[in-house]
Amino acid sequence: MKEREQRLKLRQIEVFLVAARHGNFGDAARALAITPSALSQTIADLEHSIGDNVRLFARDQSGARLTVQGQLLVERGGRLLGAEEEARNAIANAGNADATVSRIAYDPSFAGLARGMFDTLVRGHDRLRLEAVEADSDAVAQKVQSGDAELGLAYLPSETGDALETEAFASEPLCVLSSLKYTPPQAIVPPHQDDKEPENAYVMLEALADAPFAFPWFEKATAPELLPLRRRVEGYFQAHNFKPRRVVFRGSDLASVLEVIRAGVAIAILGRYACLGDVDHLDTWPIRPAPELRPFGTLRKKGVAVSVEAAAFGEGVRHELSLGDTTGIVLRTKDRPGTPALDRKATLHTAGGAATSVKGKSRTRKGAA
Repeated sequence: MKEREQRLKLRQIEVFLVAARHGNFGDAARALAITPSALSQTIADLEHSIGDNVRLFARDQSGARLTVQGQLLVERGGRLLGAEEEARNAIANAGNADATVSRIAYDPSFAGLARGMFDTLVRGHDRLRLEAVEADSDAVAQKVQSGDAELGLAYLPSETGDALETEAFASEPLCVLSSLKYTPPQAIVPPHQDDKEPENAYVMLEALADAPFAFPWFEKATAPELLPLRRRVEGYFQAHNFKPRRVVFRGSDLASVLEVIRAGVAIAILGRYACLGDVDHLDTWPIRPAPELRPFGTLRKKGVAVSVEAAAFGEGVRHELSLGDTTGIVLRTKDRPGTPALDRKATLHTAGGAATSVKGKSRTRKGAA
């Protein structure tokens, strides 16, 4: 095989991730609008491109389960597609010398929420640019205070002094994230009433001891921006003398863990808003004993006006959390030379607040907010 043919193709990785997410080749093929045989061939070509004796799925009558090699590709493949998207955006924006640039810093606990809002604002507006900076909440506050970022989305500090202005949006609990196809052990689900989905289901922590867990950090290494989240989760475990017996996946970021959860391989205990904007095929369950709540919201430098783009970002996040369903909002920039007005109805596809249903293929219960 020629060297060029041995390289991974992005389309192959996209197909693989959809198959991993559905856990069934037939369902994945329908989602991709291709035939099952075409999907199977794409997976086979991908396995052959990686190397001999590579098997990404173990298939049986119940569906397709990720192998250890498949779980690893979920993490690495997600990174490759993310890097491709970043490169594409950077190249496209490089030709817009007069583009408006606004820098926004966010805690990775709100990555899905932030990225979803970036996409909503930037898509279709060549001269509108938002630069994203990911950092833990303390670093976000420092970047806003130093002027390195116009606006921050993070857990709010207990004291802001005279340098920062904050706006609290909500208080975030830890919760259980699972695939829609997976119900955590001994989940307490009230009976359905009037064919409506139960709103007050929850899971007892002690019932999860033997459940398969995934964590966005390695046993002895954690990305700096995820250290606060790790301390929070492990602190909750220690406070209730809990230790998961089965850790089936460890990744280096939230995105890889969310893909593993979608595939039904594992569950995770993370912040409720970790997956906002990226909620397809995910389910959230409140957990008992109830974890400590942490308020979060936006931060800005006191006395300094933010750009209309940054203001639109903050307003969009506020709407997304308060409305909690697929809702159209209008975000408009002020008229100024060289900058087109942003006057477009933006579809927000995320769940927040007390929502019980979002985007058709994901759920969140009232107790989870």
